[in-house]
Amino acid sequence: MSYTTILIGIILFTVVVTLWQRPFILKGLKMAYRSGRLGPDISEREAFANHTIVSDRPIPRERHPAYNTMHLSASSLESLDALRTTAFIVIKNSQLLFEEYWGAFERSTPTNSFSVAKSIVSTLIGIALK
Repeated sequence: MSYTTILIGIILFTVVVTLWQRPFILKGLKMAYRSGRLGPDISEREAFANHTIVSDRPIPRERHPAYNTMHLSASSLESLDALRTTAFIVIKNSQLLFEEYWGAFERSTPTNSFSVAKSIVSTLIGIALK
């Protein structure tokens, strides 16, 4: 048996074990395939388990004195459109400086966070370690 065959066997075994332990990966791949996409879509929120975090004392974000007085450049809008962006938010000094939403999305629209959650958690860990 060649090393290539053994390596392919190990890779296949690893893939099968990973997918067996994480069935949501297969579900996501199947949904993407059936819809002709190469990856997840922001509209699939209800297809997967999700949790709403409720606060008994929500703290509204204070608006910056220059709130929404700026405008995105044409090239920025073009880039955001190409990425199918649904929301763009800028926070400066803990104040909401700018926000804009596209399509059927608005401030209160629940949606997937995709990898944003990982970035937030990484930032919080960095702050905690300081």
